Amino acid sequence: MLDVFLTPFAAQGVPPLPECLPIVSLPAHPTNEKPQGEWNDYEIIVQGGDLTLKVNGLVQNEATEVLEVSGPIGLQSEGAPIEYRNIRLVPLDQ
Repeated sequence: MLDVFLTPFAAQGVPPLPECLPIVSLPAHPTNEKPQGEWNDYEIIVQGGDLTLKVNGLVQNEATEVLEVSGPIGLQSEGAPIEYRNIRLVPLDQ
């Protein structure tokens, strides 16, 4: 099983939460990321407190009870150089 945890991000004004709050567990499956040098397509949907992360069309992660707050959006890499392109923010109908 893959456990997803939400940790406080107080510097951005998010209300205090317990140290680590388990959000949802999903059966783990192999990644479907493309080989190095090829572009991957990420779709991140946050709507009504639910978050879905798709990588190349396959749901890789889901979370519930997500707080929607205004502020900067952070993109990260886990220890390796990374490039981004074609970033789009699209408002969803409530």
